[in-house]
Amino acid sequence: FHKVPVVAPDAPVNEAMSAAIEVSRRLTGTGELERATAELLRAANDSSPQAFLSAFRALECVRRIYEPSWRKRQQGWIRMAKDLGITQTTNHRLLSNAAEAVRHGDLPPGPSARHPVNRAQRRRKALLDYVRDLVAAAVKKHAP
Repeated sequence: FHKVPVVAPDAPVNEAMSAAIEVSRRLTGTGELERATAELLRAANDSSPQAFLSAFRALECVRRIYEPSWRKRQQGWIRMAKDLGITQTTNHRLLSNAAEAVRHGDLPPGPSARHPVNRAQRRRKALLDYVRDLVAAAVKKHAP
């Protein structure tokens, strides 16, 4: 520790961390919104197919803000899309198909097989960006 320079808490190098801590503080106790951010973080830190299930769970958490009933979930997706300005139905469908496959234990036999998980894997960054943008929009709109 003698060789590591100590910086002041308000130093510019700490700005991003301070902002993240503030957002985390605001999200504590927000229910589905807090869970959505946790699922998104889990997806971003996981390189396995399970990441697609976690990413879709983040979307489902946000959807439940708009309609908590499973039977009325389609109405929730519609209200969520309209309220948050979501237009990327291709990414949503691709992520949904991959998440469903993972949830049912349906994994591809190899990396070149035609399979929803492999299609999602090829677009992993775009899919996680889509989920991140959607969760960020929900946080901006619904966090205290």
